Amino acid sequence: MGRLSVKKFKEFQRFVFGFCLGYFMVQWLSLSILRIHVKNCRNFFHPSPTDAKTETLIHESEDKFLLVAVMTTRKYLETRAEAMYNTWGQQVPGKIVFFVGGTAVYNGTLPVVLLKDIKEDTYPPQKKSFTMLKYVSNHFLNEYEWFMRADDDVFVKTDRLEHFLRSVNSSKLLYMGQPGTGTKEEKGKLGLLNDTPYCLGGPGVFFTGQTLGILMNHFSACLNSTATRHEDTELGRCVQKHAGIACTSSFEFTRLFYQNYGGKNGSFNHKLGLTEERAITLHPIKQHAHMYRLNNHFSFLKLARLNKKVKQLSETVQQFSLIIDKSESRYTRPNKIKSSQIRKRLRELEGWSEVRKGDTPNDWFETEQGDIWDFISQNKHIYSRYNVFINPMDDVSRKGKSVSLKTAKKAVSGDQKYRFKKFAGFTYQRLSYGKRMENIIPVKTSPDSSISVRTIQRFSGVEFTENIDLVDNQDVIRPTIWIIVPLFKRSRMFASFLSSLTRAIEKFQGNICLCVVLYVDDDDEYKNSQRFADVMHNFLDKLKIRLTILNEPFSRSKAINTGIRSLKNDSLLLIMDVDMIFNSRFLNRVILNTKHSYRAYFPIYFSQYSSNIICFPNKTCDLEIVNFDNEHGTWRFFSYGIVSIYKEDAIKLRGFKEEIKGWGKEDVDFYEKCLKSHLHIFRAADPYLIHIYHRRDCDQTLPKDQLTMCVQSRSQLYGYEKDLFKISKELKLVG
Repeated sequence: MGRLSVKKFKEFQRFVFGFCLGYFMVQWLSLSILRIHVKNCRNFFHPSPTDAKTETLIHESEDKFLLVAVMTTRKYLETRAEAMYNTWGQQVPGKIVFFVGGTAVYNGTLPVVLLKDIKEDTYPPQKKSFTMLKYVSNHFLNEYEWFMRADDDVFVKTDRLEHFLRSVNSSKLLYMGQPGTGTKEEKGKLGLLNDTPYCLGGPGVFFTGQTLGILMNHFSACLNSTATRHEDTELGRCVQKHAGIACTSSFEFTRLFYQNYGGKNGSFNHKLGLTEERAITLHPIKQHAHMYRLNNHFSFLKLARLNKKVKQLSETVQQFSLIIDKSESRYTRPNKIKSSQIRKRLRELEGWSEVRKGDTPNDWFETEQGDIWDFISQNKHIYSRYNVFINPMDDVSRKGKSVSLKTAKKAVSGDQKYRFKKFAGFTYQRLSYGKRMENIIPVKTSPDSSISVRTIQRFSGVEFTENIDLVDNQDVIRPTIWIIVPLFKRSRMFASFLSSLTRAIEKFQGNICLCVVLYVDDDDEYKNSQRFADVMHNFLDKLKIRLTILNEPFSRSKAINTGIRSLKNDSLLLIMDVDMIFNSRFLNRVILNTKHSYRAYFPIYFSQYSSNIICFPNKTCDLEIVNFDNEHGTWRFFSYGIVSIYKEDAIKLRGFKEEIKGWGKEDVDFYEKCLKSHLHIFRAADPYLIHIYHRRDCDQTLPKDQLTMCVQSRSQLYGYEKDLFKISKELKLVG
């Protein structure tokens, strides 16, 4: 008994020791992980001091839209400025820069620019403000659309601000903010012409690039001819004198760019309400802790709105689903079919056997409310005896059944088990709305017997997406489409392109202009293309052709940019290749799917395979242009060479990269720039845009990545893989 107690005691000791060791190990690991997280968080908000010494630290998003210049002092860099940078400064659609005076080196973590000739303690800060704006105009004028002059005690709702500024035409002379005219005692003494308003500096002042470009050479003169001690008033006088415009005078701007005159210490420490919620900027935030408070408050409101929107959209989807179900059942309820009737009818058909072994008849013939089985004969007629609302015999093409029946047969023939079987001359088909399309096809296994094969094509569920302002007004004047075509040799293909364009113009209700950038070649083939263009220009009144000839090595990027530069800023561009054929429907979609400052259209076109591969072993065969199956060609989902976009949007993206020589890769580069910009990208398969096959010659002097891309593209467009394999087998190229 004693020895048993000692044994239990030792076991208990081992248990306690193991438990304590495990507990301390868990605590140690937790603390280690916590230290790593804390260190990462510090590194996130406080980059290494060495990075802050250069201007490359300036916070920059990929969107070149807005530059925010914040005027502050070294005293507030670690409080107000840091709070701004850690909250709304991270969401600026462009750059945010802090400006301080003095010559002492700044070793902090913020994006700071030193104004060396400015003293920090000088008030009013007129010289500091004008020097800051001069620096901005000298360094950033051509990079951004909008510029904001801000104090270090303003809170900005960047999403609201971006939405507001994108609704305003940035190509005009504009000077915006909260309008002010001074106090009663100051009226008539501020040096403003006719007492027109200036923009208060606190809530933020906004300039377009056009305005700042005019002012950049006059800041020194304005600083030497001041009439008051107010920095924002003098800025308004300068804008008025040299740009000829005044601050926006609408009362609504006093709400959008809100100045809080009554708050204690100016920090919005009161209960926030509708006034603060509808404002874009809030000023002043004297206590930097309240900058974080405001950021948390409006982030929570935004999250609540998004959750509400998701809920509303979900409810809308459910409501529409109910409406669709009720709509379908209302017209088909009297025609509910019993599965026994279908089975009986199938059994009465000659040569029809029971379903395959392993299948449950109920799975095959389970009929839902609203479903109709159609009997389709070989001569493309459809019989629907159970549906009393339609003609019992009707043409399949008018019912939209031929495509699905063809697809079903291909699906069955693709199965090795039924590949060489003979199909009977009829089939049954059922459409379950919003769910699936079913076919039951009899397959002959012998002259006296057959089996039935079932195919199912499933549909995705009902989906709704929210599109804002996508409805095009048909009464609006249709813009002229400028088709830009780079051309090097290829004169015969150019003649085919002009022929396709001529047919398209006949039915197109709009204006078309063709801009051809033609390269000179050593064989003088370009002269043939030049003759074709001249003939078409003189022959067709509806088609205007602008021809530009370049005598230099071919570059598709250079050709496109040359064409773009020759057009007006509001031109609708359609960048094409000479190998394409199209019609008026495609041109209509270009207009509908391309919107200025909003959307670019990259159509997905069908690229035909080589006729030698399709027709093998014959030299020729009948090729219909409407054959969009795998044997005749492929949809070019990963090609971006055809694009429609407005010139102003293309210019903002800096056009096509001219460093890319020859043909290839420039379209991918431009597509990636569109993805990173403010533009929406619309892609869709267009059956009226077709690429005619031609042999692609890959220049061996191209850079390795371009040459690889060219060779891969060429190999993909020879023909369908199965056909290529079959041909190689017959030619004994493979074993």
